Amino acid sequence: YDPWSQEAAVPLLTSGATKLEIPYQVANGLTLGVALANPSASQNASITEIIRDLNGNQLASRTFTLQALNHNSFLPTFPANISGGGVVEYDSNVNIYGLGIRSAPEGTGLAFTSLDAVLLQPASTETISHIADGGGWRSTIILVNTAIVPAVYTVNFWNDSGASYVPPLASGAVSGDRKSVV
Repeated sequence: YDPWSQEAAVPLLTSGATKLEIPYQVANGLTLGVALANPSASQNASITEIIRDLNGNQLASRTFTLQALNHNSFLPTFPANISGGGVVEYDSNVNIYGLGIRSAPEGTGLAFTSLDAVLLQPASTETISHIADGGGWRSTIILVNTAIVPAVYTVNFWNDSGASYVPPLASGAVSGDRKSVV
């Protein structure tokens, strides 16, 4: 086990949107990289990046252009005094696709992680095909509420044979109420 040779699966966002959110956490030197793509053959994407804290407060913003049929990867423009977590919101005039890549400095014990861009959509069931637990490996599940009211959620775990699984620090199903972040 070498935490610095790990690789995370890069999620495939199968539909674009004019608003994407990517969760961030500023601690232990974590760095968030973002990759955005504009598949439009005819329109440039005018994109506004908005940094929000966990209470939905806007901390910073900037606007940039992503040319038609183009993509770019970059670090969000976080304010110098930022701490804690929240979301980075990307608003666009055309559908865009995106993902987040989070990494940490060597020696922190934290590994490379990929993060799905979150689409604003009604509540639904999502499936994560694989989590790692044990032998120095772990998985983190980050839930983001895109509504303006608290949301109730349930997380269930199953083993390879489809039976209910109880991972350490969880009770087989984790439920709760998550405050909106937008």
